[in-house]
Amino acid sequence: MFITFFIVLSICYLTFFYNEHVECESERQALIASIQQLRKISQRKKRRKTQKRRLKSTN
Repeated sequence: MFITFFIVLSICYLTFFYNEHVECESERQALIASIQQLRKISQRKKRRKTQKRRLKSTN
């Protein structure tokens, strides 16, 4: 009886722990994606600034 209770309790705990891990992983992936988007935007802005400087220096 005690062993069965312990096994059921262990399975419930592991299921809860796994669900928490999945939620954390999805949040982590969302943060990584937003950081990558910000990097792309900042790189585009840097390119535009250098292109404008080159145009000004040639004129």
